Amino acid sequence: MNGCEFQNEYDSKALMLTTKDHHILGYCPKYLINYVFEIVKYQPHSIDVRVERVNLPPTPLIFRLFCKMSYPDLGDIKPFSQEECQPIIQNCVVQ
Repeated sequence: MNGCEFQNEYDSKALMLTTKDHHILGYCPKYLINYVFEIVKYQPHSIDVRVERVNLPPTPLIFRLFCKMSYPDLGDIKPFSQEECQPIIQNCVVQ
């Protein structure tokens, strides 16, 4: 993971993913942004993103690259533990 775009007029937290030689691959999904920034805060060069599969047309452009993100265990930082990933209603009984 090499690039962050903070000039994005639509999303100030947009995280652009680029190759080492600065070719743009796309953006990190919004639902991962806060988690990725937590990792970057503690170990900025520890995240590795690799293309696992390329989906050919007629696949829409936003789904063409299937990537895998790897990072070290950072102890207290757990995926999807942020507030926005928690249930809206606690202790709701479905009948």
